[in-house]
Amino acid sequence: EILDLSSLAQLEILTCNQNKLKELIINGKSLKILTAKHNNLITIKSLSPPTKLLNIDISHNDFEELPHWLDACRNLNSLFGDHNRLWTMDNIFTKDGLKKLHTFSVAYNQLTTLNISTLTFGAITHLYFQSNKLQKLPDNFFTITSKTLKVLNVSCNNLCAVGDCHEGVDDTDWCLEELYLSNNYLNESIFPHFVRAKKLRVL
Repeated sequence: EILDLSSLAQLEILTCNQNKLKELIINGKSLKILTAKHNNLITIKSLSPPTKLLNIDISHNDFEELPHWLDACRNLNSLFGDHNRLWTMDNIFTKDGLKKLHTFSVAYNQLTTLNISTLTFGAITHLYFQSNKLQKLPDNFFTITSKTLKVLNVSCNNLCAVGDCHEGVDDTDWCLEELYLSNNYLNESIFPHFVRAKKLRVL
């Protein structure tokens, strides 16, 4: 239930899937890849911020919040936190990290709102928010993501609107190629918002 690897300062790759872990303690100094799927984790403690971390997958656990030290992971490329109990992500978006994040997946959680910034999602290409409880995308969502985002899945939420897609958006065509909106509370009023999504292949 508890795995303490805090003494392993040179550990670069850690895989500990399919156990019954509730608590994981890492050193973090050299860690590049962390995979801890299918456990009962509610927390991961790190002696020092894992600033070299590239990929993390903590899907299928019991997290209510993402590990707070993630906002220091400046080199993070992908983050998978599907099938948890997440109700907020605000705790990892308080600083200017995650500038290199391109894949972010927190599907099948309890999220109701999103607060995003250019510093967080300025390089994002793939976003997966399906099967949460989102009611609306932030007004600046497509302003921030239009130049990089290729795949967006927000199916199976409580969306009544997709935010204001015009304010601050220039005339450049969006990169968006795949958009999944099924099982929400949207109507035809959303379509004018996507006039710049000229590369869209899947809707």
